Amino acid sequence: MASNERVKAAVLEVVDNQLRDKPSATRQSYQRLLKEGFSKQEAREFIGVAVTGIDSSKVKCIRHDPRITLLVSNDMSEYETWVAFDGTANIRLDGAIELIDQLVVKYWDLSDPKRKATLDSWKRAPEQLCVIELVPSRIRTYGE
Repeated sequence: MASNERVKAAVLEVVDNQLRDKPSATRQSYQRLLKEGFSKQEAREFIGVAVTGIDSSKVKCIRHDPRITLLVSNDMSEYETWVAFDGTANIRLDGAIELIDQLVVKYWDLSDPKRKATLDSWKRAPEQLCVIELVPSRIRTYGE
């Protein structure tokens, strides 16, 4: 099994463990993605993935030190719950546009000229984007 396949399998195993646990923020995110029309597999895969520019300060920091923590919390007006992912980040130079294409149809109104222009500019320079994959080593939750 190739290295990136092992990483993907490890991430999906962690996601599955979190989904089996008591109700958690991971499960809430998963349910929200399913409601938005993502398949079960897509929802599992989208947890822990981000897209950004290859020259962003985020990428520079990750290249210097790949240890990261990602915290996902409820809105301040809601009951406090959160999930924190501790681990390392991998920077992938492939797949950014494909991931963006899947996400924008779910979350953006592409009839908005500003949104459409942003998407078009990304598609004109896909080599300027990358995907950040979180490889969790620990997941912490609070609430519910």
